[in-house]
Amino acid sequence: MDNSWDYNNGNGQGETKMGKALRDGYRQKVFLMTKVDGRTKDLAATQIDESLKRLETDHIDLLQFHETIRMEDPDRFFAPGGALEAFQAARKAGKSAISDSPVTKIRPFTSACWNWRAGRGFTSMPCCFPLT
Repeated sequence: MDNSWDYNNGNGQGETKMGKALRDGYRQKVFLMTKVDGRTKDLAATQIDESLKRLETDHIDLLQFHETIRMEDPDRFFAPGGALEAFQAARKAGKSAISDSPVTKIRPFTSACWNWRAGRGFTSMPCCFPLT
């Protein structure tokens, strides 16, 4: 089940509705995803915690970078103090099922995707990193 705080008119309404729908044992039957658009560790960590509350769960199966629309976004995600650090901390705290795979494999892939898309006139790129 794919979510984002931004879905369904923003302000977390989509996640809130999903949280209600997953009550009564349904949470254990789905693979739950959501997206974070914070680029810094602190902002992403806050957004993860807010999503957990709205989704009424203690963990999210897959966290995703959202709104990857600027060429510098991947650099911001992976920089020291970037959102990836919040994802890794969430994993260690049991809030997410992402693994601690080496970032070195992901960043070149992201840059290559950007270059390919930019060369073909695309101005954005969806980023979903299961990090397994």
